[in-house]
Amino acid sequence: MRLNKNAIKIILNFISIPKVLPILIAFVVILPSALRAENKPIQVAIDTNKRVVGDKITVTIKAHFPKNKLVFSTPAELSSHRLEMLDTIATDTLKNGEEWEYQQKYFVSAYDSGTYYFPSLQFIVANKGDTTKRYYYTDSLPIYISLVKADTSLPAKPIKSPLSVPYTFKEFWPLLAWILGGLALILGIIYLVRWLNKDKTELKIPLKPPFEEAILALDNLQKKRLWESGQEKEFYIALTDILRRYITRIWNMDAFEMTSSEIIKALKKESIDPKNRKDLKEVLELADLVKFAKHSSVPDENIRVLESSRMFLINTRPIETEEDEKISGK
Repeated sequence: MRLNKNAIKIILNFISIPKVLPILIAFVVILPSALRAENKPIQVAIDTNKRVVGDKITVTIKAHFPKNKLVFSTPAELSSHRLEMLDTIATDTLKNGEEWEYQQKYFVSAYDSGTYYFPSLQFIVANKGDTTKRYYYTDSLPIYISLVKADTSLPAKPIKSPLSVPYTFKEFWPLLAWILGGLALILGIIYLVRWLNKDKTELKIPLKPPFEEAILALDNLQKKRLWESGQEKEFYIALTDILRRYITRIWNMDAFEMTSSEIIKALKKESIDPKNRKDLKEVLELADLVKFAKHSSVPDENIRVLESSRMFLINTRPIETEEDEKISGK
């Protein structure tokens, strides 16, 4: 069958390049996109993108990759998208032939009307033993939230009061533990303060009068005769301690914190015979030489300072009253 010239001309006009070109371009652009969408390794789906305020929305993400691939996903960050994350189910891995299917679910909600977007998630894929990485991104899904429509045809109902829920011991236990702990701490502090301030005078042995105490200590020191065993320094330390304690108790001065010269100077204000004060000065000065200047005393010196100390105690002995005797335990 032959076509006449007019028929051929009509066919050529119909398939002319200006008319066919847009169709070819659309075919070339859309087909690869459609094929890529069909073979896209990551799909994200939402149970519905239209919900009311407060509804629970489920977002499911599925990824398909060969089993020799390592897949890592980044968690969804919803704070900047005004969505609230209710819960997340851990990634579930299923074997599907030569591929692995990774599935994860997010449960989100919104508490105001408007348009929200579930953010795009990043997947990092790499071969085992290889540092080369490929990045995949899911689509960002719109979610439309609307307010609950009120039925204006019905009469208005009164506002219900809050429901009363009984308290349980589990709810009270933390508060009770704090209260009991606080009471225990307060009682412990009170007990400690009372114990520290407790009057223990009944446990103390009544003090001897200053003179009696000093003479007794001096006699015991003389019996030890420490200088004969090379303990001159220990002898003079013990001797001056006896005298300093006596002076502290008699004249109410802290002789243990004073130097020898300060003690002699302070005693000038007291009614003490100058000779007794001079004897005490000689004893203290000789003791300082032995203790601090490594002076070696001779036995006669040791006997002499003992006698001088004894005479100082006797000549400065206070006259005890009956009340003093009662206090001392006599």
